[in-house]
Formats: sequence, structure tokens, C-alpha cells
Amino acid sequence: MATARTHDPDIAVWPALLVAPSLALAHLSTAFALVTPLCGAQKEALLHPLSAVTLAISLVLTLVAWRAWHRTVGAADLPGDGVTASESIERRARASFLALVGTLVGALSTLAIAAMWLPVAVLPACT
Repeated sequence: MATARTHDPDIAVWPALLVAPSLALAHLSTAFALVTPLCGAQKEALLHPLSAVTLAISLVLTLVAWRAWHRTVGAADLPGDGVTASESIERRARASFLALVGTLVGALSTLAIAAMWLPVAVLPACT
């Protein structure tokens, strides 16, 4: 009989590890690609929603990974069901490390998106 897993913190961490950096790169590419057409149409203000949406998505992914990290740090994994105490500690340490790395990668990606938005907000895109 298969048992249902109630919560796997590893699943919550992977989007922050993979999607958040991809969002930062996609934001950079899309913003550069849109500058010329938006300047031609005198609608450079449309660059702000692109930055806001990518920043919000990256921030949400980072917060999900951060919550997973806090759940793994405070989790008390009791040995049982054929799992020894050392395997339980190793599994918990791996999940905690993966969640921490996901949180840090997501935070770095969020910071990069915010840093790319700053010149758009301060400097004129069309000169």
C-alpha cells in the first residue's frame, strides 16, 4: 500500500532554484527587446509593469522557499518505518540545505530584478 506524503519541502524549493533565476534572465531579455518598440510608440511606461510582475513572482517563489527552510529547520523527524536515526538526520539536513540554497538563490534573483528595474525607474528610457 502506498502512503501519501503530507508535505515534501523539496518540491516547494525547486521553483526558487530554477524559475527565479530564469525570470531574472527573461526580464533582462524582454526589457531590452521592448525598449526600441516602446520608445517608438512613446509608451516607455509599459516597462514598469514587466518589472513589477517579474519582481513579484520572484519574491513569491523566494518566500515559498524561505517557508520551506523554516519548516525543515524546526521539523522533528522521528526515526521509524525502517529509517534509522542517522538516515533521518541526514534526510532532514539535506532538505534544510536545499531549502536554504533555494532561499538564497531566490533572494539573489529578486535583488537582480530590482536592480534592473532601478535604472528604468530613474533614467529616461528614450532619449
